[in-house]
Amino acid sequence: MFTNAFLLYSIKYKSDKGMEAYKKVLYLGTGFDFFSAFWCFFFQPDMGHEGYLFIAVNRTILGYLPSPWTIWVFQIFLFNDYFALVHPLIQFIYRYLLVCWKITLNKWQFFVIILLGAAIVAAYPGNLIFDYLIKRTESDNDYKHFFKGTEWDLNGTIPDIGVIPLVSQALKIHWLSKVSDIDVYW
Repeated sequence: MFTNAFLLYSIKYKSDKGMEAYKKVLYLGTGFDFFSAFWCFFFQPDMGHEGYLFIAVNRTILGYLPSPWTIWVFQIFLFNDYFALVHPLIQFIYRYLLVCWKITLNKWQFFVIILLGAAIVAAYPGNLIFDYLIKRTESDNDYKHFFKGTEWDLNGTIPDIGVIPLVSQALKIHWLSKVSDIDVYW
């Protein structure tokens, strides 16, 4: 976080006039990295799996979060991971337009590109949120008996956990591959 804060300060106050057209891109990368570092410092879930269940437990600076919040925190963590892959693509598009075509995007055009990248990335965590937090009928605590005697069993107590049953996700991908005639491997 400190490095990113220093970089944000340097971009704002120490970059020369030749970098003016490129500052937006530098702010995107550094600002996103700052947010990700901040998020992971406070909320990074401890993740793993037992059998066919993917689980997330929040054992960080804030202690344990109740079960629905653990999965919400995990979805934002997933978004951060995947957007870290997308923002270099956004930077490439901006740089390509600037260098090869001499097109400088204004703030709104650049914002639309960022929004498009974020929408593409948010589709996966959004799907998990819809499937496992809104539509589901069982509680995360219904799965606690699977974790007795595992690393998640802390002195005979299972903390609040977030659970994503991987079998239902695999079945959905299998169904999608049958409907779309595309081979999808899990």
